[in-house]
Amino acid sequence: MASDDRFRRTVERFDAANTEDPNIELADGAEQPKELVYARRMTARLDRFRPHAPEAVRLAACCQHIRR
Repeated sequence: MASDDRFRRTVERFDAANTEDPNIELADGAEQPKELVYARRMTARLDRFRPHAPEAVRLAACCQHIRR
């Protein structure tokens, strides 16, 4: 579906921007950019609390601290 592809590409861009964070955090046994870890945690939390959240809310969860 085109919408799913657009959503996936948008999340990939957010992840790429969050990967540029110079602050590092240990997560899943590896050092990772802090904002990338945060975005993934917020996305996982939203998935638990509201698995069928609207696309805009899902995007907001993974980009709320982008390039902060």
